[in-house]
Amino acid sequence: MNSQDFIRRREHFISLLAILGVALLIAQLVRIQLVGHDFWEREARKQELVWVKQRASRGDILDRTRRPLAISLPLTYAIGFRPDECSDRTSLLRQLESLLDPMNKDWKTRVLHGSKFTYLERRVGRQTAEKIETLKLACLELCPEPRRSYPCGNLAASVIGFADIDEAGREGIELAFDEVLQGDDAQELVWRDANGRPYLALSNNGESVSIGADIQLTIDIALQAIVEEELREAMQIQKSARACALLTDPRSGQILALATYPGFDANRPGLAPAENKKCWPITDVMEHGSTLKLFAFAGALSTNLFSSDEVVFCENGRLSMPGTVIHDATPHGYLTFAEVLHKSSNIGTVKIAQRLGKNSLYEMARCFGFGTPTGISFPGEQAGQLPPPHQWSGTSLANFPIGHGLIATPLQVAMAYGAVANGGYLMKPLIVKRIYHPLGTIEEVNPTIIRQAIPTS
Repeated sequence: MNSQDFIRRREHFISLLAILGVALLIAQLVRIQLVGHDFWEREARKQELVWVKQRASRGDILDRTRRPLAISLPLTYAIGFRPDECSDRTSLLRQLESLLDPMNKDWKTRVLHGSKFTYLERRVGRQTAEKIETLKLACLELCPEPRRSYPCGNLAASVIGFADIDEAGREGIELAFDEVLQGDDAQELVWRDANGRPYLALSNNGESVSIGADIQLTIDIALQAIVEEELREAMQIQKSARACALLTDPRSGQILALATYPGFDANRPGLAPAENKKCWPITDVMEHGSTLKLFAFAGALSTNLFSSDEVVFCENGRLSMPGTVIHDATPHGYLTFAEVLHKSSNIGTVKIAQRLGKNSLYEMARCFGFGTPTGISFPGEQAGQLPPPHQWSGTSLANFPIGHGLIATPLQVAMAYGAVANGGYLMKPLIVKRIYHPLGTIEEVNPTIIRQAIPTS
């Protein structure tokens, strides 16, 4: 075979390969355009169209003068990662190491091994977000996310509570009214450009973002500050492990201040132990001792068993009863009814309770709200313990009127004292004053009388 024949054969072979390639290309185009048109159109749409979550803004929490106690600040971003749109994960890792925390192994693991959409890092600042944006990578998505802020820090923190990184309520009012504060998110269908960035909204599928409602509390933050300072000083003097104080309006049942100590900074809840974040005057029960003597006196007066000037013999400080001995811190002889209360005589109180009787004493405690929840709009409220008379032991009538055996929350005691102060009416405690709904509706929370605990005559 001469050289010319070899060249012709080679040209024929190359031409045949070219014709075969063109034929295969045409066949592929026919398959894509005609046979698989619908499939490939759907795949293209998946890359061009995406449903983007439009996040609702969480409502504010305000004090009674509308001073902000909890607000949302849209100052941070979450960096979303779409693994199916990343062609070179090692290269992406190198690009991000100078932008994200190089010591954090979690986001690196997600980049190298993630199989579905995830967040690489949350709450990054605007400066970092802008650098991420300049990379123009379809696999990275910047998602603005509000950051919950508590302008008053420690003040009323156990009442307000706090929200987590996803703005879900975890304690206090943030938890109790989480659904009201959250609002409703929406999904929006948008076109994406070649870099994966949304640029044109097409449809919201009939959904619209509804911002959360604002909650106005009955708390007066100025009074709260005074109460917390006084409580802190008392703690230092008494060297107590913990303390609480409640300031209420007895006429309406509104709580003007509720302080716990030690407390926590709502902006940094993770730094405080769990017990400091509880609003324990509502969620914890205890015996209250001499604080509860007042209610035996109220029962005796309301049933006309005693007059305020009647004399009671206080046994000179020691009274023997079946199964127990009652003592007074300071021995007393004869005291008037009013002096028994004034001097907090255990013996005089027990004698008054004996005349009242266990059934009447029990009913009086029930009328003052002991043994049942107050109904406050707050998570974790406890009912306390008020055993019925048939469960009392032989010493109960001696112990019960001086505060032993009756277990209650500090809130229950505060509301019972409010009934003494307001003319005899047990009020439902209020921590929320009004709710401002997003469409302009204002929901007022009005005072509620539970019952008349003390007869007026």
